[in-house]
Amino acid sequence: MLRAERIRLSVLFAPALLIAVGGWLHRWINEDAYINLRVVEQIFAGHGPVFNAGERVEVGTSPLWIAVLVVAASCSAGCSATNGSQCWPACALQL
Repeated sequence: MLRAERIRLSVLFAPALLIAVGGWLHRWINEDAYINLRVVEQIFAGHGPVFNAGERVEVGTSPLWIAVLVVAASCSAGCSATNGSQCWPACALQL
């Protein structure tokens, strides 16, 4: 490989590598993401879009993302690692 080619490739891949390393080192679940996941759990438990059962307050800061999570969770409810490739096409047909 030519020296110029190596420099060009390193310039292209360096930002992606830095972002990947930074993402790995600083990974955590954000408060907002935890709230959204909890709301999805409550929806499937039959309590509606609430954080705690019985408390009727608006909890979601991103209702569209909660809807996406609910659809994804309902599509993957009966899926496992062994039959996952058969579940997602069926989910796409439901939409």
